[in-house]
Amino acid sequence: MYYLLNKSTNPYFNLALEEYLFLNEKYNDDIIIIWRNEESIFIGKNQNPYQEIHHDVIEKGEIPILRRISGGGTVYHDLGNINMSFIQKDRQLHEIDFLEHTKFMQDMLLSLGLDISITKRKDLFLKGKKISGSAQSIKRKNSLYHGTLLYDSDLNKLTKYLNSNKSTESKATKSVSSKVTNIKFLFEKDIDYFLDYCVKYLESKIKDIKELKLDSDDIKNVYNLVEDKYKKMEWTYSKTPKFQIVLPFNDESEVNIHVSKWKVSKFFISYKDDVINMDKLLNVDFFKREIRDSILENYPHYIDLINLIF
Repeated sequence: MYYLLNKSTNPYFNLALEEYLFLNEKYNDDIIIIWRNEESIFIGKNQNPYQEIHHDVIEKGEIPILRRISGGGTVYHDLGNINMSFIQKDRQLHEIDFLEHTKFMQDMLLSLGLDISITKRKDLFLKGKKISGSAQSIKRKNSLYHGTLLYDSDLNKLTKYLNSNKSTESKATKSVSSKVTNIKFLFEKDIDYFLDYCVKYLESKIKDIKELKLDSDDIKNVYNLVEDKYKKMEWTYSKTPKFQIVLPFNDESEVNIHVSKWKVSKFFISYKDDVINMDKLLNVDFFKREIRDSILENYPHYIDLINLIF
């Protein structure tokens, strides 16, 4: 088995690196990656950013928004949020037990004297508040378990950026909100101390574990994956499951919007005895700016819809 204490804090590189090590046949042994990101928002593979993220954050481009290949909910990342990825190679389905990784993280924290419990959702809780969530993926007989650890994260920004509470009809996975806390509130060591402890714990508990050294080809391939996938709108937004928005409008009507691959596929206002189809909005990307500009150009008397939708 290998471990990698990844020094990069670039979220695009780090997410691509996780996928690269997960699926690349060059590395046939199991791998544990420890990593952190600069400010960013990660959504699960089957999630809808409209539901999960305050839309002004999307419009203003304040911080990067990335889509994972694993499921699970939306997570705010900063340098105070530590990630641990457990990659297992060449496993049959009956051999995969994601709970063992949660328990490994729990045992590591218990060894520091922290009272950590595991919920039915495989989340880790400290003093009744969540410090870790997880997401998983299985491909090509390989398994990936991704766990977070809130060590010294900006919890105010987590609340500011996430949970847009927009209601949609969709098969997208909805995040489950929990009260959160930081490990550092009870374990008053700086984050570098904790990262060093993580490595020492791995070395002491896993027999024959070795440090993974990336070579120049690895780095090149990861950056290629960043450009070909993780920075593209087609992956981050167009992979959003189809959804429908129905909103009351002017007490006598309702707005009905269908979105497919992050483009408007239907947009109409239905009254008791009439339907107004706003066909000039079809195929517009479902971003606030694009929708607003199209309404201003084609249906200016309905500009109030913007504040209703977003």
